[in-house]
Amino acid sequence: MFQKTKEEWLDEGNAFYGSERYQEALAAYEQALRFDPNSAAIHHSRGSAFYALERYQEALGAFEQAVRLDPTKALYHSARGDALYELEHYQEALASYEQALRLDPTFVHAHNGKGNVLYDLEHYQEALAAYDQAIYFNPNFVHAHNGRGNALYELGRLQEALAVYDQALHLDPTYAYAHNGRGNALYDLGRSQESLAAYEEALRLDPNYTYAYNGRGNVLYDLGRSQEALAAYEKALRLDPTYASAHNGKGNILYDQGRYKEALASYEQAIRLDSTYTSAYNGKGNALYDLRRYQEALAAYEQAIHLDPTYACAYNGKGNVLYDLRRYRDALVAYEQAIRLDPTEPLYQTNRAKVVRR
Repeated sequence: MFQKTKEEWLDEGNAFYGSERYQEALAAYEQALRFDPNSAAIHHSRGSAFYALERYQEALGAFEQAVRLDPTKALYHSARGDALYELEHYQEALASYEQALRLDPTFVHAHNGKGNVLYDLEHYQEALAAYDQAIYFNPNFVHAHNGRGNALYELGRLQEALAVYDQALHLDPTYAYAHNGRGNALYDLGRSQESLAAYEEALRLDPNYTYAYNGRGNVLYDLGRSQEALAAYEKALRLDPTYASAHNGKGNILYDQGRYKEALASYEQAIRLDSTYTSAYNGKGNALYDLRRYQEALAAYEQAIHLDPTYACAYNGKGNVLYDLRRYRDALVAYEQAIRLDPTEPLYQTNRAKVVRR
């Protein structure tokens, strides 16, 4: 019976991998490995198949074998970084990318991976520098342009972020992530209709793109199209039930519809998923206030203020509770703090005047 050689198994694995038939690629690489268990290249290929199958722990094991067998190859350290990044072992991932760059300072993928880790660690300025390095060595690397846009967005440099997303889309008009990022920047710039169009294009390209459904929900909510917004948030939650922002958005709509108990449940789910979610605590306070559960509402507003002492809405909500509890001096202090933080909001002035008139 004809026996395939190591090279034939490798060629078969590579062909399957190129056709996105990753399980079959993995099987072929494992056959090749039987011929040469000390081949760093085959361990790397095997790890790449695991990675494509989202089996990140197994991918990490294979990449670590590749690094052990050949510690001089930047590619293997960078691949190890990729697996660690997906496992959210960010400091170890960063160390792997930096080792790859010590071995090959021009390795674009490692610069980009380093940027991704720094971005997730909220070190946005350093992430921007890493993406800039990736682009320096490969000006057509769309992932780095998109990452650069994300970093600029988080730094509040919205016009620059928008220009970078446009550059990414010039390189690849089918890149859904850049359409979504563009939607985020346009939304924050108050360009709602353009933002909606960007999210819808992201969803046309990737109908399972959770973040784009959430972004679409945010725009539709602001445009007063509540039922469509609710449907967008619910679609996001079907795709990812752990997505705190979509629970919060859903809560906002339910609250506006007077469905306070359901809104409360959505806000509490958002908080369970993200205990630092300031606006969810504020929403929870609003729902509890309208349910006349004043002490619980007060605790929710105070938690929002603890997380963000500049959050004017929460001071106003706190003032409302204190007013209804007839703690008028405390209510006045809360309203005045809301006004100091946002002197342009007429509601806060109205509420303060209500207390002063007593």
